[in-house]
Amino acid sequence: MLSSARQCALRQVCGAASMTTTALTPRALEYIKAAQAVLAKTDGRDKLVATLQYAAMFAAAGSPGALLNAQKSLSNARKPFRALKARALRPRAAPPSVFPRS
Repeated sequence: MLSSARQCALRQVCGAASMTTTALTPRALEYIKAAQAVLAKTDGRDKLVATLQYAAMFAAAGSPGALLNAQKSLSNARKPFRALKARALRPRAAPPSVFPRS
């Protein structure tokens, strides 16, 4: 917690309006909970990063620059998600036999 003198100094510098907090509406809280539920799963995070990747690619329009670099970075960031997804889909190896081969 800030001391009252520091709060007063912050009000003078930042303005009194920035010191107040606003409550979220119930509808906004529902959206936040839904987003948290989607992002809690690996597939949801992959889809979010894919959306950002393709948005950056569309905005960059193939021209070199920061957006194209961001698209390439997001592409590399998605690789672990896809690797984990492929590993989860692969069938597991059968357990070793109880009787050794002669």
